[in-house]
Amino acid sequence: MDPSNPFYEPRDPENRQSVRFNPSGWREGEEQTPERPTRSRLATSSTRKSPRTDANKLDAILDTIDGVGWTVPRFLEKLLQLEETKHGESQPIQRSNRHQRVVNSMLSGQTKPYLGSILDLLKRNADNVGFLASDTSIPPGTNMFAPNTPLTQIRNATPAMTTWAIHLVGETTHQEGEVMTERSTGLHLRAKTSNEARAHERITWDTISTLSLKQLEEITAEHAPAMSFILKAYTQKSSSLDTSETVQPNNCVVAVRSYRPQNIGCLNAMMALTFLRSNRASLYPLCRGIWLFAVKAPRTLFRVESRIGQSVAYSTVYTALRAMGRQKIDDLQKAIQSGKHFITVSDNIQTYAKQRVRRIGRENRMITGLGATAIEMEDYDPDAFNLEDIMERQRKQERKTLTAEMILDDIDIDRLHHIATAEFLEVLLAYVPRLSALYRKDINDYIKEHITKNPIPETRRTKITPLATNSANEMHVQGLKEGILDFATTQMGIKDETLNNTASIWSGDGKTFNMFLLLKKLLSPEESEFSSFRWLQPLLKLWHTKWTDLSRVVRTHWGTEDDPSSLASVASIAECPKPTDLRKVDFYDGSHLVTVALDAHILSCWELRLLTQDLNSLFKNDKDIPSFNVLLKHAQTSATIFNHTSLQSVTLTEDVEMFEILPETPLPLPEISPLADTTLANSILFMQNAIWWREVCKAIAQGDPARVWEILKVWTFTFSGSGNPYYSRFLLEMYCNFRWEYGDKLTHAIMMNWLVNLKGRKDQFIEGDLLQEHHNFWLEDMAQHKGNEFDAVFYREVLAMNVNDFLNLKDEMEDQVTLKPRTKKHSDPHLDNELRAVMEHFRTEEVHRYCPGRNKTDPVQDDFEEGMKKLNDGKIEDFIAKTTITSSILKMHSDLSRPTNITPTLDAAMEEMDQSSELQKDTNGPPPNAMLVINGEIYINDTLGESVSF
Repeated sequence: MDPSNPFYEPRDPENRQSVRFNPSGWREGEEQTPERPTRSRLATSSTRKSPRTDANKLDAILDTIDGVGWTVPRFLEKLLQLEETKHGESQPIQRSNRHQRVVNSMLSGQTKPYLGSILDLLKRNADNVGFLASDTSIPPGTNMFAPNTPLTQIRNATPAMTTWAIHLVGETTHQEGEVMTERSTGLHLRAKTSNEARAHERITWDTISTLSLKQLEEITAEHAPAMSFILKAYTQKSSSLDTSETVQPNNCVVAVRSYRPQNIGCLNAMMALTFLRSNRASLYPLCRGIWLFAVKAPRTLFRVESRIGQSVAYSTVYTALRAMGRQKIDDLQKAIQSGKHFITVSDNIQTYAKQRVRRIGRENRMITGLGATAIEMEDYDPDAFNLEDIMERQRKQERKTLTAEMILDDIDIDRLHHIATAEFLEVLLAYVPRLSALYRKDINDYIKEHITKNPIPETRRTKITPLATNSANEMHVQGLKEGILDFATTQMGIKDETLNNTASIWSGDGKTFNMFLLLKKLLSPEESEFSSFRWLQPLLKLWHTKWTDLSRVVRTHWGTEDDPSSLASVASIAECPKPTDLRKVDFYDGSHLVTVALDAHILSCWELRLLTQDLNSLFKNDKDIPSFNVLLKHAQTSATIFNHTSLQSVTLTEDVEMFEILPETPLPLPEISPLADTTLANSILFMQNAIWWREVCKAIAQGDPARVWEILKVWTFTFSGSGNPYYSRFLLEMYCNFRWEYGDKLTHAIMMNWLVNLKGRKDQFIEGDLLQEHHNFWLEDMAQHKGNEFDAVFYREVLAMNVNDFLNLKDEMEDQVTLKPRTKKHSDPHLDNELRAVMEHFRTEEVHRYCPGRNKTDPVQDDFEEGMKKLNDGKIEDFIAKTTITSSILKMHSDLSRPTNITPTLDAAMEEMDQSSELQKDTNGPPPNAMLVINGEIYINDTLGESVSF
């Protein structure tokens, strides 16, 4: 026999017993071995018996069990019994070798069928057996689990097996709980720790941002598979359990159901149960608590959720956020000490705190403060920030040579023509999908060749560090000084002894930029570079500048409904709201109005050019679609009108369409002809202004500050002519800085860092001041709830330092649980209806066809032309006189003599504190979201993860 057979027993060589087979099939020993029959004798014997069936074998075995006075349960008990009681003590059973081998081979899977099949058959048979009338071991009406009844007393197999299995599972999950709470799982997280050996367990925003449900699911699958299966079984509606669940590549667990996905719910329960087991396993509850804080959950929710193990206590969240805020300050100071450079954007914060119960010391009041964000710069030469080089250029005072003609000559007129050409094409392609599918690449190539300047790498992700707020009031010079010193010295580590001849870029909106210049003037007599703030180099931020020009365009072209080309007429037809203040229009409403009007104007020009009233039908058949070069020539011809902007350029003969006008009118311009078409001239001027504004929007979204700067040079004239003298002066200041005082290296560094991209996604760049506006809005909202000053510890170390992470965390949490993007406002109707209505209006009124003598309204002022006049009429001289104060005092310092007789100079500087309404802050409502560019169209990112067009 094969020795590997578990039933094989070697015979004792000293006592060889003979063996014969009795009729029952069991072997017995005899005195001698019978003679083996020969083949001949077998041939003459009786016919061989047929093989026994499984039923025969089973009967024989049962007979044998009965023969020894056992039952089947007794047989199984004796077969598997481990201990027996002798003399009142439990002792191990002494099994024979054969007995032990049989049991081992059955339990180890050496013999078939495997035990799993036996257990399954046992359970299935038990389910078909009812309870005996005399069975009182399980109370009637209860389920099959009897936790308080010993297994030895349960008579029916079903409750006995169920109770035994549940106890076994309980022991297994208890062991899994021990493993899940060990440090090795990575679930340990601390709000703070002074033990450096546990520093890796200290919470950071990197830990929170990299946490994923996929990661947690992998941990539970590895260390607690039984508990995971039980939770899934409990929530699974189907009778069959699918254990082959997968995960998505974006670190989100696949949602088995669209609503209340059970796998995500089970994972949440698993984390809560683990936290209940040990408060050290707080990775998920602590992150959840910080998320609750980010969504401004009420304090009572923290009390309840921490009680049931879903979250940590509010005090723990507070401690964690404060620790992370302090860590950010430490990291920022180390980065600056290592030689990294930052652009710091700041803005004032203010909110009205209304007391529910007014008492002495509890009055309604305005809370003011200052917020800032440090934006890490990339792609620069460290020598660009050499402060002595910058001051040496300032001492030369080359800005005294500035003239309006110099700026005009610096404007690339051909490039402006390319911008208008591309805009004509992009509007047409956006309106006609067939053309967009064919020529999108061509228009992109045209833009890249003729318009793109020096874009920031499109996937660069900007690193930012929000700074702690303070209660400084930037409306006053002393308050601004205190605020800057708090940011620079206290938080960034920039001090007199650490300045190291290094300039620092500080930026803000128009009001902040103006106060920076004023502060430098008033402190210019100070001797040291630090105390005089000569190290601070102001930079004008772009979003408020863009908003100011939007208001200029709407204000200039609002007009009256008597003029069919006016924005008033367009707003009436498209049912757009009338601006309550034309000096500062609502950004959403103004952007929408200008977009609809510009698109309608351009498409109406295409209809005239192509002799059609339905552009989509014109390109319905492939044979009717012209080549891209043909469309390009049409667009170039139409865009030629924007080479000049004067009303006199349209005093032509009858039946001359707008796209046929080729003005070459020199300056100064002649008197307006009686044959002038005011409506056509106003529409041309509006398209020019709107195209410039849209170019800035696109250039910002696509991350090309050099493109933006080309239009800002144009806006230097339009701001001057439109009643925005401050922004005109700011742009003159920037022009002098870039042309003479910053040098090529610093100019390049600024251009490559003027915009930010928080997600590292293509065409999703935003302005730094818009980023700060969103930070401030969140902080102002929290201030209304707390009523504390902005220099309180809660705002400085808990809120302000973590504000950007709060804004990101809200969106990330929804992504983690596979929620679809949630819109922040009601759905917009399709904008084609508005566009078609306005186009029909232009078509009916023949707005873009020359009509001699059409003068239903006054001509719109050409802000560019008017700005040119004002700059030449002494405005530049006045600018030079006021802005060379600081450099003149700087020259005195370089002569090693203390400045004297500077009182008149400072008195002139103090006049700058008279702030125009042009720079007043807007405090109504939240700031608009970022603008995006998708296939040439401008969108406002007005949803979480989803964009809607104007």
